[in-house]
Amino acid sequence: MQYRADIDGLRAIAVLSVVFYHFFEPHGFNGYMGVDIFFVISGFLITSIIQKDLNRNSFSLLNFYEKRIRRILPALTVVILFCAGVGMWLFFPTEGIPFSKSIIATSLFSSNMLFWSEAGYFDSSAFLKPLLHTWSLAIEEQFYILFPLFLMVLACCKGSYILIRNVIACLILASLLADIVVLKFVNQQSAFYFMPLRAWELLCGGLLVYLPTLQNQKLSSQMSWLGAFLLIAGFFIPIDTQDFPGYNALLPVIGTCLIIYSGIALHSLRVHRCLSHGFATFFGKISYSLYLWHWPFVVFATYYWITEISDFYKFSLISLCIFISYLSWRYVEQPFRHKSFIKSQRTILAAGISFIIVCIALGGGIYAFYKNTTHETTAPALYSQYEHYVYTAQDTGVSQAIKPFGIESPIDPTIAIWGDSHASAVFPALIPHTLKANTRGVLLTPKDDFLVPLDMCAAIPDKTDCLNDVTNKHLNYILETPSITHVILAQRWNAWLDGWQKENGVEAANTLREQSLKRLIDVLNQAGKNVILLMQVPEIKNIPINMNISTIDATLVKTGRAIDLRPQLSHNVKYSQEIRTIFKSLQSNTQVKVVWPEDLLCLDGKLCAYKDDQGRILYEDDDHLSPDGALFISPLFQDIF
Repeated sequence: MQYRADIDGLRAIAVLSVVFYHFFEPHGFNGYMGVDIFFVISGFLITSIIQKDLNRNSFSLLNFYEKRIRRILPALTVVILFCAGVGMWLFFPTEGIPFSKSIIATSLFSSNMLFWSEAGYFDSSAFLKPLLHTWSLAIEEQFYILFPLFLMVLACCKGSYILIRNVIACLILASLLADIVVLKFVNQQSAFYFMPLRAWELLCGGLLVYLPTLQNQKLSSQMSWLGAFLLIAGFFIPIDTQDFPGYNALLPVIGTCLIIYSGIALHSLRVHRCLSHGFATFFGKISYSLYLWHWPFVVFATYYWITEISDFYKFSLISLCIFISYLSWRYVEQPFRHKSFIKSQRTILAAGISFIIVCIALGGGIYAFYKNTTHETTAPALYSQYEHYVYTAQDTGVSQAIKPFGIESPIDPTIAIWGDSHASAVFPALIPHTLKANTRGVLLTPKDDFLVPLDMCAAIPDKTDCLNDVTNKHLNYILETPSITHVILAQRWNAWLDGWQKENGVEAANTLREQSLKRLIDVLNQAGKNVILLMQVPEIKNIPINMNISTIDATLVKTGRAIDLRPQLSHNVKYSQEIRTIFKSLQSNTQVKVVWPEDLLCLDGKLCAYKDDQGRILYEDDDHLSPDGALFISPLFQDIF
């Protein structure tokens, strides 16, 4: 088909928005929508090529897949090899094993399903997956396995453009509605990663091929401006990433469709002239390589630098990505696409099969390497001697089963630790004491990690049943178990009632926090329970959220870099000042004991330990203790038993 410079301009907008979003994560900018622009462009161009060949009775599946191999595999092969080399240097087994699986999945164009099974695209753990961005390639190639066959069947049935248009429109509607339903009633990961649920975006591009050509210049101009407006709106309208794609993807999809459609016959419109500028077309031409190269740079830079990367280094990395992408386009993409290198179709098809075999072998080799590799840089874990004193959770009718720990005899518990994931991280601190006291304890954590206290009860004091279902059942279990004499409340207190605070203000939220906690303490005290408030641990700042601290520490040793990960007590005191004030007030006015982990973690009053004298890592991630870290602060609970 005839070259359209404005489509390269759209590609430039798509890739630069994705690159900017991934490097800077700017608040209020939905740069990830660039992928939706790519989907529409791909659907339009590939459908145009297929239909043109079908009209000439010259379409061949072998020719089609040869072109796809020439377009996709050369640059992708280079990027996979680069990622394998750097990953083998940087990664440890916790990251290397999942990475090896992603190499195999990428080569089979099924990485979208692998990443769907692991975590969401917008989860913080995504920043440790160098091939995460290949999910979109997988969706496209899965789509192009079926779509050419669909068009061939319609062509064999002598289907008119009207029939094809109507069928595609029905498929678009079905796919979009399914995407919306799955997003609302199932989960965001499925709506994001499943090809049938994203196919409507590619089909929208394909539908344009079968619409009557627009010749009215005024209408075309209005349509192009509306398309530009929708694209801009899509990038900047407030959208929760958990509500994407679904109907929120309509803005970039419709906007891209309007711009492409309005320019099919008329290329001189102002919007299209802007998109056809040399600067835009340059980035459009290298967009595929730039898309492939930028994300591994983000991941490896995050992994290597550990701390927050300065804007200067980010722009430097982007410049390097652009330079490498140009080289990739010029010396890898172009020779293969234009058959200046390997002209034989048979050789290209064999190369495609070889690519899959080599990548499977490479991924399998990396998997085997990491399976037989350990990176013991610390003393043996202390927790290993206590693991068998944690027992299978028992279903008690509470929202989530309760996990007992302590002596082996199944006696009634005398202590309960209740809270969010921080309670789960800290409870090993209690195991040595339960063994010494010849007793048992229980861990209670809601399955959705909901925070403990009586939420809105203090705001509506006349209502006695204002607890959410999960908290209510947990509270009833504690109150109805007379053997429980001590209750430890543990969670990330700063995150508690954040949503309510945004709507009602800091002062009102702090009042509610204190009243709610006081009421909970009073209820427990009246039932004869001793209440202990456990302050959250000092947090490690300026590292990727949820990145494993033991891996970070080992990476620093491996790369010879010196970064002080120790939390600063003054920073954490300032960060948690409001909840500290509430705790001190409650300690003065109620029967409650407050335990401060910093009393053992921050002995010099300035910096807090993240590993002990033997090199054992005390933190799991930036704000959770490891099992050994929990045992490190175990002496703080000695007076309870």
